[in-house]
Amino acid sequence: MTASEAIKILKKDSCYECAQGTDSPLNCEYGECRVAKATRVAIKALEEVQQYRAIGTLEECRAAVERNNEKTRIIDGITECCGYDFGIDAFQRELSKFCPVCGRKIERSDEE
Repeated sequence: MTASEAIKILKKDSCYECAQGTDSPLNCEYGECRVAKATRVAIKALEEVQQYRAIGTLEECRAAVERNNEKTRIIDGITECCGYDFGIDAFQRELSKFCPVCGRKIERSDEE
């Protein structure tokens, strides 16, 4: 079962503890309903897990940080690292600080 499937089930399952007869624990208005509280906590936790998975693994994050620390140069408007062609924008510093493909900082020989 995936996290998305579990969230759907938790949102649609009936609230059986408090006899309120609601169609979902999310709609339960009984303040002491443990099932409703547990369901809300579980859904929140599963949604957070989904967000972290969307960001990527720890290894992917570390690799991105390492790439960010690496530098590259622009030669004739093309990045040395990935071959991205900035075209005329290569001469505009604000538009060409980082490679849009790999994220490396662009090092310029005329920088102070």
